Amino acid sequence: MYMTDVTVTSHAGGTAEVTWDGRTDKGAVVHSGAYVARMTARNEFGSVALTAKFTVRRTGSSKG
Repeated sequence: MYMTDVTVTSHAGGTAEVTWDGRTDKGAVVHSGAYVARMTARNEFGSVALTAKFTVRRTGSSKG
């Protein structure tokens, strides 16, 4: 199931960090569970893709 896009428009070479607020593109807080993140980096030479599994664990209230 699709959740949302996080876009970084420009970044110098090296390590990058992307932060996601745990919400869908409609603003709803996602439930605890297993998810997959797909990231693609593009430049004038082509692109490279990375897929990583991660788990969201909610405790207590998830009202945001």
